[in-house]
Amino acid sequence: MKLNKLIMASKFSILPIALALGVSAGAQEEQSVGFNGMEEVIVTATKRAESKQDVPIAISVVGAQEIANSGSNDLKDMVSLIPNVIFADGNNTATADISIRGIYNQIPAGSIGFESGVTVYVDGISVGNQLNQNQNLGEIERVEVLRGPQGTLFGKNAIAGAINIITKKPSNEFEGSATLEFGDRNLKHFRGHANLPITDTLNMRISVADRNIDGFVENTTLGIEDYAGTVDEQSARVQLRWTPSDKTTIDFSADSTQMDLVDYIYEVIEDFPTSAFIINDDIKYTQANGFPNLTDKKVSGMSLSFEHILDNGYTITSLTGTRDDDMTFQADIDGNVVGGVDGSFPVFSKGMTQELRIASPADGAYDWVAGLYYASSEQQSLQTLNLGMFFAPFGLMGESLENHDRVDTDSIAAFGHLNYHLSDQTTLFAGLRYTDETKELTTYPCVSANPMACMIFSSPGVAGPTMAPFDLETSEPSWTLGIRRQLDEEKMVYASVSHGVKTAAFNSVYSKDPAFELAQGRLVAEPEFMNNYEVGFKSRLLDSKLELNVAAFYMDYEDMQVRTSIILNDLPTQILSNAASATSRGLDIELRALPTENLMISAGLGLVDATYGDFPGNQDQKAGTYVNANGNKLALSADVTFNAAVQHTKSMQDGTLLTRIDVSYIDDRYSVQGIINTEDFLLDSMTQVNARASYQPNNSSLTAAVWVRNLTDNDSLTYKSYNNVFGAAGIAGMYVPPRSWGVTLDYTF
Repeated sequence: MKLNKLIMASKFSILPIALALGVSAGAQEEQSVGFNGMEEVIVTATKRAESKQDVPIAISVVGAQEIANSGSNDLKDMVSLIPNVIFADGNNTATADISIRGIYNQIPAGSIGFESGVTVYVDGISVGNQLNQNQNLGEIERVEVLRGPQGTLFGKNAIAGAINIITKKPSNEFEGSATLEFGDRNLKHFRGHANLPITDTLNMRISVADRNIDGFVENTTLGIEDYAGTVDEQSARVQLRWTPSDKTTIDFSADSTQMDLVDYIYEVIEDFPTSAFIINDDIKYTQANGFPNLTDKKVSGMSLSFEHILDNGYTITSLTGTRDDDMTFQADIDGNVVGGVDGSFPVFSKGMTQELRIASPADGAYDWVAGLYYASSEQQSLQTLNLGMFFAPFGLMGESLENHDRVDTDSIAAFGHLNYHLSDQTTLFAGLRYTDETKELTTYPCVSANPMACMIFSSPGVAGPTMAPFDLETSEPSWTLGIRRQLDEEKMVYASVSHGVKTAAFNSVYSKDPAFELAQGRLVAEPEFMNNYEVGFKSRLLDSKLELNVAAFYMDYEDMQVRTSIILNDLPTQILSNAASATSRGLDIELRALPTENLMISAGLGLVDATYGDFPGNQDQKAGTYVNANGNKLALSADVTFNAAVQHTKSMQDGTLLTRIDVSYIDDRYSVQGIINTEDFLLDSMTQVNARASYQPNNSSLTAAVWVRNLTDNDSLTYKSYNNVFGAAGIAGMYVPPRSWGVTLDYTF
């Protein structure tokens, strides 16, 4: 198997070279007609505007036009364009299972007090918990994906990477658009925006969207076709930009999203003789659970940005953000035809962030950015369990119980980043951030009409609101140090070492006594630390007709926070703990080329080897034993990821035809709970192909497109796990959504 993967990786590695040769030939032909190559891409990954090719970070940028041409609706769709990034299917569509460079932390939908190692920002402001990470890609300018630890400038917990979504800002030009999409599964999707100049200095942009699509999974017990996978989503954003002078810019934004989802949690693909009430019909895209899996999500936020350039060239920036997010999901926990246990899991989250920073001018021997950051949040998680026929012998059938947890977090940090230019070609850079964070856990009594229900599920429990025996405090630095060398106008190399931190976290204990959980070793996970060693090469060749970027990395984790699954009181329970160590090493390779003015080729290759060190205490639920995960692959770490796109624009007599095909490949990997690396969690490699063609008549504001997602109708598994609840054992899985097609009409004014 290893030999086959090495051969495959070699083939993928040869592709950029072959493309480069093709670009060279095509570019020579095009030079005679004055083709100028690719435009420079400006990013804000270092808190100041710079060319992407000058930033000593492994960064990928996807612009608004490419997002539209690829047919991406949200962040999950878009990351298929990025190497070494996987956005997996978990068992709740309101969560975000994102892996960067093989690093992944599972966060169940009802979990609080525990953060992902990948942070997502909109216009530099954190979106908060995982409920918001799969952002709808409405009217945006670009998405920046930064691989590797970004804690120095982007704050706590950006230990695996950061994703920064930059929205389109209001301008002084009246313009807008309206887009209608129709397709199979009864797809109806409208999105539109209007940019409205109000005065010479005040402008407004309004964006709205409404998307509805039927599911693709039949529930044979409930008797509903096209059920699981249903989406009903509405979103809106209002932005104001006030520029009282040419040195001052003030931006205000308010956004809101409402989603009603029928979750494709899983279907049973293999069961065992002891599973008397689980049905395995061997038919893909069918479920037999007797209780619907639904998610209702309401998320909203506001932000205020103030930027002023002083007379001496220094820039002062203030970023203020607030979020108010509610989610309720209900799920059939055991998946049985006849109800065993089902539940409802509301999660409430409120928070605010404030960042103040100052940036020096960038035209001297050195330049720097420094600032202060504050964040505060309140998260509450409820668990309501409804007991079915399995509890009839205890007289509990039809009873319910409710548990409740709350985590309050306060965090403050100071940070700075310095570039010192030894010469026009060589720059030393260093960054330091110190974070002080405190988390408080409060658990509340179990509530039930029948005290026996609480005795079974929440014993020993607490008599009243109970604080954890201590607050969790994390006071740690994160830093980066490196050198950048400009070889010539087209090529740059860099080397860096970075230290990242993920703060300590509480386990979700659902109203058990915190002191008891502490004694059992289940209450907290200590902070996680990581050192990243990286060297990179960036280039723009052939008169900017070819862009080739390569980064090699080695990530060394200590006390990595990992969430494992065990059976406790006959229920699957998520336990948060620290693995002794983990490592990830590999390559990011990206190529972008314009062989001719009308042909764009892009490709990305990710190679990763990510494994755990000493990590005992993981339950093999099928064998009933505990195993050491030492040497096991991290969940969602694929040895090879590959993406490629070819886009061609053809001028015709009456208009312009644009055609595009996207291909993405993910090597075999273990699913989100696959820490013990058994066959029951192994996902086979998968390839997905999307295609799109659009036509715009000359002198017309209307563009029409036809598109197909999953062109080859790939039906690979994207989720797989062993389930064992109340003796109902089986293998659960989720398949790639089947081929879909549609028509898009876009009108601009």
